[in-house]
Amino acid sequence: MFYITSIVCFLLRNSKLSLENKTKLTSCLLDKLQAIPASDIIKTNEQGKLEVNGRELDLEGAKILREGAISLLDSQTRKFVKEQIMFEAVKIGVHFGDTPERVMFAKAAIWQLEQEEEFLKKLSQI
Repeated sequence: MFYITSIVCFLLRNSKLSLENKTKLTSCLLDKLQAIPASDIIKTNEQGKLEVNGRELDLEGAKILREGAISLLDSQTRKFVKEQIMFEAVKIGVHFGDTPERVMFAKAAIWQLEQEEEFLKKLSQI
């Protein structure tokens, strides 16, 4: 596995692969290293009950998770930080997006913020 990792790292650093191919190569490497979880961290099982890391969450645990999500959604500090990160991502993507990597980075930052918001909203309704 060490040799495969070394070769992939060399290719990512020194080759003129397209961004798409670099992404595919990185994804393959992470899959081989099992760095990406095989399943969601928080999901609903067949019985409709919430599971966290494969363990069923009791009523009290679900209540704590819900309250935490609501608290984060209502946090003024979080809103300011989110807006600042969004501003920086747009600035990088629009004004300083001179390479495909920078544009992709900006898009990823915006995507992450959107995913966080969406997931917190779902958790606040459990």
